[in-house]
Amino acid sequence: QALELQFGQSVAVLGIGPVGLMAVRAAVLQGAGKVFAIGSRPVCFHVAQEYGATHLVDYHDPEYIDHIIAQNGGPVDGVVLCGGSEKELSLGLKMLKNGGTLVNLSAYFSNASIPIQPAVWGFGYGDKTIKGVGCGGGRLKLSRMAQLIACGRVQPEKLITHRFHGMDQIPVAMELFLKHDRSLIKPVIYND
Repeated sequence: QALELQFGQSVAVLGIGPVGLMAVRAAVLQGAGKVFAIGSRPVCFHVAQEYGATHLVDYHDPEYIDHIIAQNGGPVDGVVLCGGSEKELSLGLKMLKNGGTLVNLSAYFSNASIPIQPAVWGFGYGDKTIKGVGCGGGRLKLSRMAQLIACGRVQPEKLITHRFHGMDQIPVAMELFLKHDRSLIKPVIYND
């Protein structure tokens, strides 16, 4: 909702781990037209496509932003930033049209300044909005999400790539995360 999308607008989601994949699905449910899912892991591209992404973009391509702008026929209407470092903010602004909104769902703990290149901000005249959004909760929001899941519009089980049984498997699951296993989206540990 933070993007305030209009029906048919284009969205780029930069970083398609679990949060980014949910952002892809949310954009589709809100009526986005073209949805660019930007990542590099095949397992995430597969789920992004199942969630409705129309374009799968590998950020290792040094010209991926130019390709997005060309495929979209101009900069995108909205960007959701779901990963990377502080430098991704300028990359997100570079692919965002004037008057568009960038929603940042990433956290930055380095206490470093965040550089914004003046050109990607329209030299201060680009009318580009940056929103830092936290994850809101509450009964009403959870109830609505449960309805989306119950109706099959959101399928969080697609994010589960690894299943473990027994709490003694926590270190194994954690090791996948710490070693940045490219086959991992989300592990689930069953306490049975």
